[in-house]
Parts: sequence; C-alpha cells; structure tokens
Amino acid sequence: MIKHQENFCPDLYDYLYSQTLKAYKPVKSKERNKILFLAKVIEVFSNLEAIEYDLEIGAISITLEINLKFYTFWSVEMPRIENKTQFVKYLSSQLENIFLKT
Repeated sequence: MIKHQENFCPDLYDYLYSQTLKAYKPVKSKERNKILFLAKVIEVFSNLEAIEYDLEIGAISITLEINLKFYTFWSVEMPRIENKTQFVKYLSSQLENIFLKT
C-alpha cells in the first residue's frame, strides 16, 4: 500500500483517466457508465501499484475492499466522465483519501 504522498503526482490522475478512457466501452446508462468507468480506473491503478483488491459493483455504487477496509463510491457523487477536469479532481480526492492515510 502506498504510504507517502511523494508516490503520487498530479500526472498520475491524468494518466489513469486517459488510459481508462482508451480501454473503456460505454453503455447506455450514464449512471452505470460512471460506475463501470471508475471500476476500470481502479483496475488500472491497482495494476500500476500492484495492489490487491476486491470490487463489488452495484447498480449505483461500487464497494472497494483493500486490506479489510471498505470504501463505497456512489454514482450520484461522481462527475460526468466527459468532464475530464472534474473527474480527474474526483479521482485525486478519492484515491488520496484511501491510499495516503497513515
């Protein structure tokens, strides 16, 4: 697990967003798109950092389990995927909240 803030850089979130966008196949539902897109971001991030995790993908939320801790993300709180600036800001906030805790 990442423990030091210097392991994170602003470009990481842009990279995660861009890589996920390249590989992501959208579905018809906008809310479902946000859920599935975030799940893919978590997969890309976890592969980069060699993090073991479990995901439970629901209709309007994702529950992430890492080291016996659970984090839930709600689609209504996520910005639209098309708004890169807001989505990258959301990613940085959420990932730093999880991985930079001491």
